[in-house]
Amino acid sequence: MRGALVAVAAGAAAWAPAFRYDALPRRPTRRAAATTHGDQIVVALTREAGKNGGLARALAEHHIETVEVPCVSTQRTPQMDALLDSALLFAEDPWDWVVVTSPEAAKTFGAAVARAGLGATRDAKWRAFRLAAVGGATAAALDACQDLRPWRGSSFTPATATAAALAKALPDDSGRRVLFPASALAAPTCAPTLEEGLKERNFAVTRVDAYTTAPAPWSPEDAAAAASADVVAVGSPSAARVWAARASVNVRAACVGATSADACVELGFGRDRVFAPAKPGLAGWAGAVRDAVAALA
Repeated sequence: MRGALVAVAAGAAAWAPAFRYDALPRRPTRRAAATTHGDQIVVALTREAGKNGGLARALAEHHIETVEVPCVSTQRTPQMDALLDSALLFAEDPWDWVVVTSPEAAKTFGAAVARAGLGATRDAKWRAFRLAAVGGATAAALDACQDLRPWRGSSFTPATATAAALAKALPDDSGRRVLFPASALAAPTCAPTLEEGLKERNFAVTRVDAYTTAPAPWSPEDAAAAASADVVAVGSPSAARVWAARASVNVRAACVGATSADACVELGFGRDRVFAPAKPGLAGWAGAVRDAVAALA
């Protein structure tokens, strides 16, 4: 069987065995045909171009072959930058928290801090906010931003790398005014869970759509690589939708977490072909990929 493994990484968490989305146990099936890579099972990595290295390295340690087939690309418009700049520069009162739920949101917020000059402002109250990240990878992205050096190493992260866990665990002893720079496409996924969960705890949340995700263009080589893969590791519903529109859903899907797994099931991958870790994160995602590959052995 020809298929593909597409991986999209998110926050880091300790690996736990992946679960399948079918309720009944299923016997592993053997591949019926070889791909263009010979008898080697191939995993297609679908994060934005250049951002698949972490998962590729984790899989290489287990001798799993990968191919990069980007399904999404991140875009920011001048209007989006202006909205986030205004939230930082013209807020009536200082923010208590800035909450980010992806490495891209961390990068986008860091750029806004640089444009606003908050790192060097004389009025300390405007840079007294704390940072909260949904998981380890997002926290690492915050720490990697040079313009966020005054806040380096201080991000709050929940024990479980999910928006729901973050909404429940965010401390309220530092104030309740929250700035949430988000993806414009986050509405059907984590955003309601985070916003509603915080509002239920009487946090005042201001969401700013600071960037968006668009389908990445595919070259003929990308399409051929997708057709030759056997498992698709999915890191976002957006990537799942692009893959389903352009390639086969009759493959194993190894997902970064439950949100992406639900999207794959809705898109027709089949519950018995969808794998996801008990805890989201890069380590868990790699574990889900290994389980999907093992099911084809």
